[in-house]
Amino acid sequence: MPGLYVSGVALGVLAVSAAVAAVMRGPALAFVYPLSALAAVVLGVVDLHVLLSGGEAAIRLPIGLPTIGFHLRLDTLSAFFGIVINGGVIAASLYGMGFDRAKELTPRVEPLFPLFAAAMNLVLIADDAYAFLFSWELMSLASWALVVARHTDPECRRAAHLYLVMAAIGTVALLFAFGGLAGPAGGYAFDTVRADPPQPMVAALVLVAALVGCGSKGGLIPLHAWLPLAHPAAPSHVSALMSGVMTKVAIYGFVRIAFDLLGPPDWWWALPPIVLGAMTAVLGLLYAVLDRDLKRVLAYSTIENVGVIYPDCECGNKHVPAFAEVVVRNPLTLEPVAVGQQGLVQVCSVLPTSFPGFLVLTDDMAEIIDYDECPCGRRGTSFRFAGRVPKAEVRGCGNLETTRHKHGQGNGLHE
Repeated sequence: MPGLYVSGVALGVLAVSAAVAAVMRGPALAFVYPLSALAAVVLGVVDLHVLLSGGEAAIRLPIGLPTIGFHLRLDTLSAFFGIVINGGVIAASLYGMGFDRAKELTPRVEPLFPLFAAAMNLVLIADDAYAFLFSWELMSLASWALVVARHTDPECRRAAHLYLVMAAIGTVALLFAFGGLAGPAGGYAFDTVRADPPQPMVAALVLVAALVGCGSKGGLIPLHAWLPLAHPAAPSHVSALMSGVMTKVAIYGFVRIAFDLLGPPDWWWALPPIVLGAMTAVLGLLYAVLDRDLKRVLAYSTIENVGVIYPDCECGNKHVPAFAEVVVRNPLTLEPVAVGQQGLVQVCSVLPTSFPGFLVLTDDMAEIIDYDECPCGRRGTSFRFAGRVPKAEVRGCGNLETTRHKHGQGNGLHE
């Protein structure tokens, strides 16, 4: 419980910072970033303590829906995502501290920055449907206002309009999801939902609604249209938060609903995330390679990375889609290694006209877990990433050495 109170104080500091900044102008707005960084450090320390200790804390505030209140709960799942989120907030705040106080601070951005950070943290500790949706909408509106900060630019207005439409679609889908979870009795508190999970048919509809609601915020294809437009429109440090942090809040929302509130999963629940995730990863990577605008490249890189998250099965393995294959090769000889051995990842596509080719040797290390024998029951190649090659150049989508397979030259790599 003390940890949750400390988090509440840090969130209060962010809220007060936003309120005070809203009535200030000029260089005085610079105070927002040091306070945001300090609050994020406090929140991150609390999250780390909860994650390492394995404990949890809960509280019910006398606000929100009648007879239900406003439930907050900090457990290991929310603590893990909290560390990711607050790490991003700290980095963005440090970037903001370097702004020219005379020219680059504006009341259209700085007051909304701590509000955005507070809203993302609130989503993680929300423990009932009202608290979750309130925090989710606060996050959406704060980020929308940051996107439209340069409202005199027609492209920014277009990006903000599309983002607002996609955010509304996502919220409506989440309303259906939580309605299905609450059931006829209207049990909107998450503890009530856990005690009485929905029936299989309702659970399937809730899963689809959660995938749409969270996928639209996370940039899951085909719900990604707003991301490549909103990122160039937003200020750089806000763009980084939306790309590296807010999309992870969407992943958290899906994980919370699918693995915590829906009860024991059916075998087929993993299929929609796997299919959409694989499609998102492949198309996001191709768009990133083809685009010339750096911010849009980062947006597509985010889409690709979010897609990679979804194909994991319940055993923690990644599964290769039907239209592709993965080969793990010895870094010295480029020969395929045996199951269980680590090597360079080669991604193979069956699409001969795909860009940049359908044999891609990456600088990522992985190991093949098995062929057709994953404990989850799915057939095909299952594998796990082990990290980057030591001393590899840091790049957003990996340092790719690509070749195009030529007719009559076998299955090797050709330079």
